[in-house]
This record gives sequence, C-alpha cells and structure tokens, in this order.
Amino acid sequence: MAGAPYVTARFDSLSDLGDYVFTCTIVKGEILFGIQRLPIGHRRRVLENQAINLFEGLPCLTVPKEAADYYAPIKNHAE
Repeated sequence: MAGAPYVTARFDSLSDLGDYVFTCTIVKGEILFGIQRLPIGHRRRVLENQAINLFEGLPCLTVPKEAADYYAPIKNHAE
C-alpha cells in the first residue's frame, strides 16, 4: 500500500509463466481494518482506492485450518 520501491520491483520481476501472486482473507481483512481505523479524509480515500485496485486484480484465497500449525512456530521463531 505504501508503494515501496523494493516491493514494486519484486512484483515487476515476476513471470506470468511460473509466478502466482495472491493474498488471503486474513491479510485482506487486516488491510481493510487498518484503513477503516483512519479518520475520514483524503489519506483514507486514497488508501481505500488503492485497496480496491489491489484486490480487484489479486486473487484472495481462504486460509486452511492447517496453516495455524505452521504459523505458530514460524512466528515464534521470527520473534
């Protein structure tokens, strides 16, 4: 959402032949939650529009319940 150059460069380097970009319901919900917490104004409208554009072209997959078994140790290790 911030338009970080390294993120943009990474997306630009992806191939249509083998790379698959998607998000999941949790990430989408967190982004929308963060936007809704902002006061109504220009910044919020800009981010709402960016989110609409992002999610229109990005598949949103459900998270299987088994993901929790992997998530917990990975997050624990990362912290």
